[in-house]
Amino acid sequence: MSGFFFWLSFVMLMICIGWIVITVRSVIKDWKYYDSQTGWKEVAFALVKIALAVIFAIGCGSALYLSYFFYNPGWGKISVGLAIALAIVAGLLYLRYRKWRQE
Repeated sequence: MSGFFFWLSFVMLMICIGWIVITVRSVIKDWKYYDSQTGWKEVAFALVKIALAVIFAIGCGSALYLSYFFYNPGWGKISVGLAIALAIVAGLLYLRYRKWRQE
């Protein structure tokens, strides 16, 4: 059961990091379209989303840290998990890049 919590918290931490990166990227990308009237609302909303993702990431990181000692997966399993996560992210970015190039 501790293995399940380890990998669940690992996946959730990766999702939180992706959420933070996507939110920061969208704010930077759309920065030139913000005007002085409504731009602060969108930036404030993005900052709230980033803060929630950071709080959630801290919780997932704490769960990952605690479950690591009970599960003790070793660096081999951790690196395989990171490689799988990296492959999924690379595939999603490639699909998004292809969609962007077609527009």
